[in-house]
Parts: sequence; C-alpha cells; structure tokens
Amino acid sequence: MTCDKVIVLSMISEYSNMFTESRRLKLLEEWLNLLKENTHILFKAKYVGLLCDSTTKKSTNKGECFSKSGLRAFMNLRRPALIHVLILGIYHAISSIRCLVRIYKIYRRPVYVLLYATEYVPWLYLLPLYMILKGLGRAMHIKVVLVHDYVDLYLIAYRYNRIERFLYNILESISLKISTIFYSASFITTGYLLSRGVERSKIVYFPPLAGREFQRRKEEKGLRAKNSEKIVFMYTGNIAKEISSFDLLLQALSNFSESERRKIQVYLILLVGKDRLKDLEALHKLLKDRNLESIVKIKVNIPLHEVGELVSNSHIGLALLDPKHPATRQVDFPLKVAEYLCSGIPVIYTDFGKIRFFLKHGFHGLMVEHSLQGIKEIIKLILSNPNVVDELMSNVDKVREHFCLHTIARKLLVKTLKRFLQ
Repeated sequence: MTCDKVIVLSMISEYSNMFTESRRLKLLEEWLNLLKENTHILFKAKYVGLLCDSTTKKSTNKGECFSKSGLRAFMNLRRPALIHVLILGIYHAISSIRCLVRIYKIYRRPVYVLLYATEYVPWLYLLPLYMILKGLGRAMHIKVVLVHDYVDLYLIAYRYNRIERFLYNILESISLKISTIFYSASFITTGYLLSRGVERSKIVYFPPLAGREFQRRKEEKGLRAKNSEKIVFMYTGNIAKEISSFDLLLQALSNFSESERRKIQVYLILLVGKDRLKDLEALHKLLKDRNLESIVKIKVNIPLHEVGELVSNSHIGLALLDPKHPATRQVDFPLKVAEYLCSGIPVIYTDFGKIRFFLKHGFHGLMVEHSLQGIKEIIKLILSNPNVVDELMSNVDKVREHFCLHTIARKLLVKTLKRFLQ
C-alpha cells in the first residue's frame, strides 16, 4: 500500500501485563509497513491504561517519535490519576504541535494525523492534542481523526470507587460525542454504542488479530504427518476463566482406554497471574488424580514466539468455552481461535457468543456441546478417523490469512483512512 499523503500516527495502547504484549503496538508497526514512506510516529506508549493489576509493569515504553522532535513522555502511574494524565496530555499536545510544524515545513503538504487510544485514561491523554488540532486544522493544513478503541473494554468492569466511576461516565459521554471512529469487537459492544446514540457509520468492526508469531506458510508447517503417532490438541488462554472446561476435558480423557490415550497429546498453554497460582496447583492435582500427567503437558506464561511455535506444530485447537460462563457472554470471536486458524490448525469449539457467524462446522473445525459426552464423542471421532484432521487443516489453510495480522491491519487501515476523505 502506497500513500501520497503525510500520515502521522499517535497511539496509546491498551492495558498489558508482564505476560502479554500489546496487540495495538503490533498493529501500529503493521500500519507503518503498509504506509511506508511519508509516515511518522508522533508518539506511542503502552501500559498507560488501567494500571491497577498486581502483574502490571511499573513503567511504560517511551516509544518513538519524529526524529527532529524533542517530544518525550514517561508515565509511572499505579492508578489512573486523571488530573496527572490530563496535565501530561497538555504537555504532549504542545510538543506535538511543534513536531507537526516541522513535518509540514519539510513536506509542504497537508498532514493527516491519526490519534488512536483505548479506554478512557489514554483517550483523555490525547484529548488536548485533538482539541488543538481541530481548532487550528485549517490554518495548519492538518486533518485529524480520533479513534476510540472499544475492543478490549469490558463495559461493566469498572473496579474503582464512586468518584472514579462518575468521572469515567463523564469521559465516556464526551468520547461518544467527539470521537471520529469507534472500533468494536463484538455485537454486544456495537449494540451498546448504538444505544448511546453513536451513528452506525462511525463503528468499525475490529476482529481479534493473530500476530506474526502465528503466521506460518503451508510449506513451512505442512499438514499432519502421515506417520504421526499422536493427535496433538492445543489450548491457549487464561486459566481462571476456563477451569470448568478443563474439568470436562480431563474427565473425558480419563475415560479413554490406555491404547486410546497413547494416541493423544494435549498441551495447555496458560496465562497465570500471581493471584491464580492456587488454580494452577488444583489443575496439577487434577492431572495427577486422573493419571493424565503423561498425556497432558502444561506450560505457563511462556514467550509469545514459543506459543506460536507450539500452536503451529499442533493438529487441532481447543476453544471449549462454557456458554453460560459470565466471561464468555461478551465474546463473539476469542483471540485464541484467531491464533489457531492463522496457524493453519482447525478448532474444536462450543456454541458460545456469535461464534457460529464466524466458523462453519466441518470446515473451520468441529462444534460440540459443552458437555462431557459431547467432548468425549468428538475426540473419539478424531481418533477413529485421523483423516478428518487432514481435511480440516486443508480447509483452514485456504482461508487462514483472513485471521492474520497483516490482512486485518490492511482492511482496518483502509476503513480508517477513508474517514480523512469524508
């Protein structure tokens, strides 16, 4: 993708912790690769969201900026101190204006600024710059788009006192009125935005994106080896939200005969915070009690590139979410499913959220009931007919790029940049 305009990206990413990396910063890097020339990072930072989790790093990545700018910003906030954030935002706005003037003098062309933030604290940080640019836009030949990303926002997950909730409600009301675009990852979020008076034309669907760690070409990975002795099942995700599904899965595995168990290998790649260590201990005990330690391997908080390698070398992914669990009610298409499919492996999934709108039973994978009998029967089916896995992997390989970072980033960038022309 080439661009004859001067594009300036300014991004504050979503909450991240010590075990995960910011998908928004990866999106920014992909956008820079697509735009190539005449594109600059005005500011980027991460860990500037809801900094109240015990696993959160204490500081932020200062990021990069236009080489001739003196802009530097550094935050070390344990809680979202709104006044502090607003003051830093004003400083950022003043420094950014100086930077944008330098850019305009170099290119002598209109400058298009894309401000992108998630949640309300980082959004508040960009607000002073947005207001100044809107006021001076015509004089400086600058056009600005303010993106409010609702993708990772839990609508009822405010963990603050009454005063903070009151302030958040005010910020949300302001955001709904002045933001140019809203990114939404679920029907529930879209419905919520519509109920608050946001025009449908302002809402852009942003599906989960699987990073480059999960992008493997067919010749690099290949289909399931014909002489493979075991079918490798893979689960990635948070241990706390899925513990009931683990119980069903392990109970189903414990009912298989010894000869059937020798054909099965299960990897559980878990994200476990310090407050969930008891859940991990309980899971290990469950494996031991059911005599499953030889076929179920647990890996905890491993680097993302190792996760990608393990997923790509597996045969089928597991997304056995409980449809009745509160954690799944706002989920349409979980990140783990995008990572499985981008890696070229099919999915065994339950009927939760709006998953049926994204996956086709018998093509992308196999849908099962969230029950002991349903899980047991689907595993037996695969063990008795391993060619099913090959057929599903062949199907997924044809459409896998639709779930990968570079494809999603390109579509999202095109939809977003169109707002400059309206």
